[in-house]
Amino acid sequence: MLPEIERLLILQDRDRRTRTLKTELKTIPADRTALEHKLATLKGQANDARQRQRAAEVEQARLDTEIRAKREQIAKYETQKLQTRKNEEYQALNHGIDHVKGEISTIEDRQLELMETLEALKPEVAASDKAAAEAEIQVKQQISDLESKTPIFRVKSQSSNPVGRPTPRDWTRICWTRTRGFFSPRERPLWRFATRSAPAAT
Repeated sequence: MLPEIERLLILQDRDRRTRTLKTELKTIPADRTALEHKLATLKGQANDARQRQRAAEVEQARLDTEIRAKREQIAKYETQKLQTRKNEEYQALNHGIDHVKGEISTIEDRQLELMETLEALKPEVAASDKAAAEAEIQVKQQISDLESKTPIFRVKSQSSNPVGRPTPRDWTRICWTRTRGFFSPRERPLWRFATRSAPAAT
């Protein structure tokens, strides 16, 4: 094989690798954005689960306070019953007590629903927090890997070629070899590359 052809093969391989590096360099910002979006999504899911858990806990505490107030109201009615001498007032107080007891029963039903919600949220919150924590470690490592590759890609893609392209005299020999039909099957595909890389005529 002619030395010029061998140099062309090296040049073609390095041009291909340079194009690959430039393509990878262009995709790094998009890759980083995608990783950051993935992490933000997982953190958002974990935060949403915690917020729902916190809201259920706050509602549960509010209902506890409301039930205590209702029971105090019943105790007040019971005291008033002992003090009244009128049958109508007595009946009215009994009616009021029954009404408040009904309200307490409704609140307790709501509390049971909240307890079930909190029980269901516990594993969800734990799983979401774990997934977000693991993803944060993984994504930070992947972003670090991308950032470490960036300067390497730039250096490689911008580095000069120590082999050098064939001189005009070399092109004459290559063209002469081609016209004599001496290209091997491996060398023939280089002609298009050689034509593209050939120096402009002066």
